[in-house]
Amino acid sequence: MMPMKNKLIILLVLFFAIGMSGVAQEFTVIPEKSILRWTGKKVGKDHTGTLSLKEGSFTIRDGKIVGGNFVIDMKSIVNDDVTDREMNAKLVGHLKSADFFNVEAFPTATLKLHESL
Repeated sequence: MMPMKNKLIILLVLFFAIGMSGVAQEFTVIPEKSILRWTGKKVGKDHTGTLSLKEGSFTIRDGKIVGGNFVIDMKSIVNDDVTDREMNAKLVGHLKSADFFNVEAFPTATLKLHESL
């Protein structure tokens, strides 16, 4: 037969574990230690690169991301697959232009995550 003290400890552990189920945890992004990787695709060609985050946070519940809010510095866009400096600068300039992201008018982008129903 199990001593009463052990039964109490087991009950407390079970109570705590069941009570924690469904509890959401929020995490804050550390921009200096974070990077956002992107891939752009067109017929026959892909490009890849990075963007910097200005700030962000996300929420996890039961092991799943259920929410988040990220602010992206669009002026930080970098291409990392075009090795020719001139062509790389041309591509990045095009991505920053009004033809694409128009970063002069829209220097940041916001990505919001919501829990699906």
